[in-house]
Amino acid sequence: MRKVVSVLLFLVIGFFSLAAMKDGSYSVEGRASGGWQPFMKMTIKNEKIINVQYDRKNSQGQLLSMDDKNFRDGSFALSRSLKSTQNVNTIENINNSELTNEFKTMANFLINKANSGQTGDFNLN
Repeated sequence: MRKVVSVLLFLVIGFFSLAAMKDGSYSVEGRASGGWQPFMKMTIKNEKIINVQYDRKNSQGQLLSMDDKNFRDGSFALSRSLKSTQNVNTIENINNSELTNEFKTMANFLINKANSGQTGDFNLN
């Protein structure tokens, strides 16, 4: 019985230690649509998301958030929500479901990279 409890305890501890996000900077770019390429940058420190930047850029590097107030407000709301809750699943949809879905897809991707400690720049293409 002791052996079984020890093994179970080891497995539970191992699972939670593997699920902890590793400190670092993570970024991902998505597929361009309508002349704009989505991207997200995330910084993890002490196993917490401390910074999230989500935006879209055109071929000249101009950010959509600088030109489109609705996009900027939505992007900031989603980023703030993720930082405060630390959970993609609790982020409420904003008026633009495409924006919300894209944000959640990119955030989940980077969180998975952070859980495995794979820092760097990635593509979803």
